[in-house]
Amino acid sequence: MWRAKEGGFVTCLAARIDPGGAVTLANAGHLAPYRNGEEVDLPPRLPLGLIADATYEETRLALAFDEALTFLSDGVVEARDEKGELFGSTAHSESPGNLRRPLRKQRGTLGRRMTSRY
Repeated sequence: MWRAKEGGFVTCLAARIDPGGAVTLANAGHLAPYRNGEEVDLPPRLPLGLIADATYEETRLALAFDEALTFLSDGVVEARDEKGELFGSTAHSESPGNLRRPLRKQRGTLGRRMTSRY
């Protein structure tokens, strides 16, 4: 990654989901996904571009037909509520439940706002 010399990096969460529900995840410094509202426990790893020969451990899980796997962008923890206050990464890092509560509260509102913009 040529930008690493200039201080550049990127986070990434690679996922392979097979039709039968087998999931393979490899994390490079990104937010972990949520399985049925609970944060998936992934080993911490550096973002891409910081170390040329970094390795990324795979995590495997089986997803049942009625389960949900939710992926987040860093924009989610940087999102603001209706008062203009950040949900913030501190809420995320303290407890997955602290992030889920505002997301549950806002999911309909955020969806309506996004739909009305496009």
